[in-house]
Amino acid sequence: MHKFMCPNNALQSPDVSRCSLEVNSVRVNSLMAVNVYQVPSNAIIGAMSSAFNMIQSVRIAQQAAVALGHSAVAANYSAINARLTKAFHNKFYTNDASIYGDGTQPALVYALWLRAAPPALESATVARLLALLHNGTAQCSTTPCLDTGILATKWLMETLSQHNQSGLGLALALKTDYPSWGCVGGLQS
Repeated sequence: MHKFMCPNNALQSPDVSRCSLEVNSVRVNSLMAVNVYQVPSNAIIGAMSSAFNMIQSVRIAQQAAVALGHSAVAANYSAINARLTKAFHNKFYTNDASIYGDGTQPALVYALWLRAAPPALESATVARLLALLHNGTAQCSTTPCLDTGILATKWLMETLSQHNQSGLGLALALKTDYPSWGCVGGLQS
């Protein structure tokens, strides 16, 4: 059993922050109500991660409805997905700085994987992510630099592939110094 719930027809307005998705009695609430300008960086990423997972849950429900042949339910979830993705962009994109969230790798990965960036902003968002990967962050002493955190890392490779950057993904996968999968997996020479 799955239900998508929004009080007082919240889907009719730009504010979908009070919505939740319930799948088999497990409720996922949207945290898009967090004010980006009043919280520290890590809270912004937490709010983005929560919103991302809410949207991903709706996407999974939509795909399940398609697979089960429930076209009306799938169309409903598709419309909800589009609304939530637009709300994600509106909530987390900062026009002043031209960034999503705090401009870190996880913030950019979430926005790109969801395809939340409108076409006019997508290439600049990809370029910003690539610059962080190629040039490094405070977390990395060498490049390419993997600094997406435990949650956004899952979506990084697919995001790179979607933007014709599989070679960079391979370089990240084969890197052996910290922070990297090779370092954690013991691939150092």
